[in-house]
Amino acid sequence: MIGGSATCALTRAIAFYATHSYASGGPASRHGHLYRVEVTLGGSIAPGREMLIDLGTLDALLTQAVAEPLAGRHLNEAIDEAAQAPSCEAVAAWCWR
Repeated sequence: MIGGSATCALTRAIAFYATHSYASGGPASRHGHLYRVEVTLGGSIAPGREMLIDLGTLDALLTQAVAEPLAGRHLNEAIDEAAQAPSCEAVAAWCWR
């Protein structure tokens, strides 16, 4: 709503490639995936700004906080929670930290 007060939600996604392995699988179990992380922000649009957040700022935060630390890494080593169970849930828990 232009010129008034509005509440909205915005979802942005970032993707990165990383490897992992299963504890019981030995070295041959090491393989990679393309991971996609989505972040949803919600709130009121600031009067006079016409936006919830600057997309460039949000993209930079996602890159710095998620992609740079994990892209090209072995998740069993990069994420403490993934050492024994390198699951998508472990990646989500790490991102939520």
